[in-house]
Amino acid sequence: MFTERTMTNPLLDAIFEIITTGEHLKIHDLAAQLKAKKALPILDPDPHKELFKKNFLIMNALYQLQDELHTCGYTLHVSNLDIHIQPTQPIDLIPDIQPAATRDPLKAYYLDWNNYETTKEEVESLLSDFWQKYLHTPARLTDKDRANLQIKWQLPTQYTAAQLQRRWRQLAIANHPDKGGCTAVFQQLKQEYEQLKGTL
Repeated sequence: MFTERTMTNPLLDAIFEIITTGEHLKIHDLAAQLKAKKALPILDPDPHKELFKKNFLIMNALYQLQDELHTCGYTLHVSNLDIHIQPTQPIDLIPDIQPAATRDPLKAYYLDWNNYETTKEEVESLLSDFWQKYLHTPARLTDKDRANLQIKWQLPTQYTAAQLQRRWRQLAIANHPDKGGCTAVFQQLKQEYEQLKGTL
C-alpha cells in the first residue's frame, strides 16, 4: 500500500515556480502553464483517465506544497477557482488541533497515492459528481478564509451588507487602475468582495 509521502510528485518543482510568482490562478490556468513548460507528459491512453491523473498530480502537489509552505510562514490557498500564496496572517498561526488532511476530505483524498490508479468507471463517476456539484453549488469561503478576509478588509466580526458595500467602495477607489492602482490588486479585491457578499 502507498502512503501519502512514499512517492515523489514530479510536478512539485514546476508548480512551486509557478505559484511563487504571486498570481491568482485557476486550476486550468495552472495546468496550461505546466503544459507550456512541458511538465505534463501523457499519463494514460484513455482520455478520461488522462484528465483524472493530471488533475490528481496537480492537486497532490498543491496540497504537499501547502503543508511545506505553512511551516515557512506562507499560506497556500487551494481551490479550483483560486490558487494563490500569501504570507501567513496571525489568525493562521493558531496551532492546529488535527492534521489538515484529516479535516479536509478533498486534501486527504489527493494525498493518498492509492487513489491515483483507478478504473474508468470510477473516474467517470467522480467527474459526473464534480460537475453536478460545480454547476449547482456556488463557491463559498471557508470560515477560516472569511475570517482572514474580514481582517484584511478591516470589517467587524458581524458586518452588514451596507458596511461591506461601503468598505468595497473605499478599497475600489483607493486601488482603481484609473487612479494609479494596480490592476491585479483591484481584480483581487473585486473577487474578494463577491466572495464576502456570498457569506451574508
